[in-house]
Amino acid sequence: EAVESDFADSNPCSRLGIKKEAVAVKPAITAAEHRTICEALRSEPEWMRTSYDIAWHQGCRFSETCLPLSQVDLNRGTITFHAKGGKDFTAPLARELRPLFERIKRQGRKVTFKMPSMPSKQWWQFFKRIGLPHLCFHCTRVTFITRCYQHDIPEHVVMKLAGHASTTVHRVYPRLA
Repeated sequence: EAVESDFADSNPCSRLGIKKEAVAVKPAITAAEHRTICEALRSEPEWMRTSYDIAWHQGCRFSETCLPLSQVDLNRGTITFHAKGGKDFTAPLARELRPLFERIKRQGRKVTFKMPSMPSKQWWQFFKRIGLPHLCFHCTRVTFITRCYQHDIPEHVVMKLAGHASTTVHRVYPRLA
C-alpha cells in the first residue's frame, strides 16, 4: 500500500518473506442470531442497543453510530455519516429508526450516545457471553449489505447506502449462496 501510494520505494517485508495474514471472513448474522442478540441487548447498556439498532438498519460502521443529532434530518428522512476516510455521505433514514431518533431528540441530547472506553472489547465480550463468539459488531454491516442484495437492490445503490466508493472493497461484503 505504501509503495502504491508513493510513500515508499519498496516493501522491505517482501524481501524478508513476510506476507500479510489472511483476514477471517466476517459472517452475516442469521435471523436466529439477530433474535438472540436483540434479546440479550435488553439487559445491556443503552449505548449498545442504540449502536446495534443504527448499524443493523443503516449498515454503518460502529464509529458512525455515535453521531451528532444534527446529522439526522427527520423532516427529510435522511442521515449523514462522517465515513472512513473523512468523506461524508447521506443516506435515507431507515423508518425503523425514526422513533429512536425522536426519543433521543426529546431527551435533549446532542449525540446518539456517549462513546464508552474500549467499545470493541465490550462488543467482543458481549458476543462471547451470549454464545456467538464468531460474530463481531462489523457483521451488522456485512448483514446489511447482504440483505440489500437478497432484496435485489442494484449494486450502485447498495454502494451508496454503505458509503462505498470502490467496488473492490464493496464486493468483499456480500455473503450470498
